[in-house]
Amino acid sequence: MSREHMPDKPTRETLLRAFGPTPDAFAQRIDDTLRRLTSEKEDRVVKRKLRLAPVLVLVLALLAGAAVAAALYPRTAERFEGFYGEEFGAQLERGDSAQLNTALTLGDVVYTVSDVIWSDGVLYGTIVMAPAEGANIVLIPEDCELSDPAGYNIHYGEKAPEGAKSYLELARERGARIVLAKCVPDGYVIDGELKTGDIGYFDTAMTDGSIVSSFEVYGESGGIGRAPVYTLRLNPHNWEITPEGEWLREGEESTWLKADWNVQVEPTMKENAPEADAE
Repeated sequence: MSREHMPDKPTRETLLRAFGPTPDAFAQRIDDTLRRLTSEKEDRVVKRKLRLAPVLVLVLALLAGAAVAAALYPRTAERFEGFYGEEFGAQLERGDSAQLNTALTLGDVVYTVSDVIWSDGVLYGTIVMAPAEGANIVLIPEDCELSDPAGYNIHYGEKAPEGAKSYLELARERGARIVLAKCVPDGYVIDGELKTGDIGYFDTAMTDGSIVSSFEVYGESGGIGRAPVYTLRLNPHNWEITPEGEWLREGEESTWLKADWNVQVEPTMKENAPEADAE
C-alpha cells in the first residue's frame, strides 16, 4: 500500500448544512467523527484501521476468555488468523516469535506488549491496555460511543446481552472517569533512525475492562529484514472523556498523556520461517 495524505478536515457547519435539519444525536455523531479525523491527522505515520467480520469478534472474545483463565494475554497469530484464514495463522506460527509481556504505565493505564512475530518481512504484535492497579477508570476504545455497551464491539457486529451497561452508565455507577486509550506503532528503529512503513491495526474491547490491540508493521521500502533483534517504536496515549462526550485534549483542561516507547524484540529464530525480500 502506498502512503496517502489525509484530506483537509471538513467543518462541522459544512456537514450539518449538507444534511439539512437533523436530530441532536446526529450532530453529536458529527462532532465525534471530526474529533477522530483530527486525531488521525496528528499521527506521524499513515495507519489504516483493519475491519473485523462479526464472526471474528466472537472468536477473539472466546480467545480472550481462555487467555484470562490461563493468566496469559491473547496471542497475535490467533488474532490475525481471523483476518487472513487458517493458512495465514499457520504461517505466523512458523515465524520468528518473541513472548514479551513488556509493560509501560502511562497515567492510569498500563500498556503491555504481549508478543511480536516476524514473518515474511512484516512485524505483527499485540498490545493489551488495562487500568492500572487501584485506578478508578473505565477504558473505552476509539471506535466506541459512551452509549455503547461496555466491553462489546457492536460496531463490528457483536451482540451485547440484554441489560449490558454502557460505558457512561458503568462510569457513573463506579464514580469513575472515562479514559480513551490507544497504542499504535509509529514504525521501527534501525541504527537510531525511525522507519515509517505502512501500519495496520485493530482494537477489541473486552468484558474485563481491557482493550486489546493488534498491529502489522510493513517495511519503509520493501520487507523488514530478518534479524535477531528489532526495535519497535510505539506511541501509547490516553485522555479523559467527559460524560457529555468532550475529549479533554486541549487547553488548560487537557488530560492528554502520550509517550514514545521503544520496545526491544528478540525473537526465537525458527527454521524455515517465511521470508521476503528485505529493504
